[in-house]
Amino acid sequence: MITIDDFKYVLTLWKEYKIPNMIERDMHIDLETDKIIAIAGSRRTGKTYIMFQYITELLKKVHPCR
Repeated sequence: MITIDDFKYVLTLWKEYKIPNMIERDMHIDLETDKIIAIAGSRRTGKTYIMFQYITELLKKVHPCR
């Protein structure tokens, strides 16, 4: 069972994690939708880096946790 301490641990890891430099992809995902978003594709096609791109965008919109 997942506990609050598990979430705290993951958030601590993300706070320390540096998102790698990347080439921005010309792709738009509507993050304001109420629907579930899935990114599917072949291996090694950039799915993770698309997520890094959106994480970077979202981090620019919020104040970092202290």
